[in-house]
Amino acid sequence: MANHDTLPIGISMVIPIYNTGPALDENLSAIEAQPFVHDHEVILVDDGSTDELTLEIIEDAKRKYSHIGHIAIEGNSGVQIARSTGVRTAKYKYVQTIDGDDKLNTSAAVLENGTFADIAIAAMESDGDIAFVHPFSAMFGDYEGPTITSYPISGEQVLEKHHMYTSIVYRKEDGVDSGLYHPAIKKWQDWSFAIALLNTRLKNNEPLRIACADDFYHMYRVHAAVGRISAQEVSELDMVRTTINLYPDIFGHHYPDIERTALPQVVLGHKPDRLIELLHVANHNLALAQRIKEDRRFVAMYDPDGINVP
Repeated sequence: MANHDTLPIGISMVIPIYNTGPALDENLSAIEAQPFVHDHEVILVDDGSTDELTLEIIEDAKRKYSHIGHIAIEGNSGVQIARSTGVRTAKYKYVQTIDGDDKLNTSAAVLENGTFADIAIAAMESDGDIAFVHPFSAMFGDYEGPTITSYPISGEQVLEKHHMYTSIVYRKEDGVDSGLYHPAIKKWQDWSFAIALLNTRLKNNEPLRIACADDFYHMYRVHAAVGRISAQEVSELDMVRTTINLYPDIFGHHYPDIERTALPQVVLGHKPDRLIELLHVANHNLALAQRIKEDRRFVAMYDPDGINVP
């Protein structure tokens, strides 16, 4: 089993950056507004930004905040390499990645019981069986409201292609042991990384439990910027196949009677549609499911080809 006690308790927040612009300033301001109990650091990983405003914000942040570190990657290597580069330099036991154009929630009502990082650390310190902790995400920007995946996710559901969040809190050593963020995964990277963590824990004979911090601690920016990963044309079946080939142990464990060549279609076939996701939300929080239904009714009736939101 992995030794999780070699690093000091705290949270290392890794932010990959590529021409993020003013959104980065919002991201950093939201981190500064968090009432952290545990020690924290912020690691900015600039993946070859050329935008002058982004570079100015990075330099300004380095001057303003003593707990901010900066790594510059020559050229544009991709967000997966940027994330991995930042995590490897993390000094604390726990890690959270936040995309440069997203941010943490600063609502007093949400933070009433503490920050997501502190809640996740407390849960994982008291229960070593937890592989990682996920929050819920609320959207902002071009569309506002809860994501339709706002329900607790189990390890079994991850293996059946339920959505997983990018900004989970996990142990750095688990991430490093898993190989971190594989550059072959071009989309659905959050899901594939969750699989990597579970695969490593299975190989180490550790439980595959996932905990949920039941509130909207993460804010997902909806926008139509060119180059956003969620807008790229990538075959989901190919990404599932690549993930299975990278982490075969966990899929063999969960699907023992299915041949490897058939697994990608089977896994993707288990992916819940929006109605099933909404039913999972309703099972967890009926009022939230009703809100999501009402929030999206206008889009469903009048703009079926409009903004694509999770």
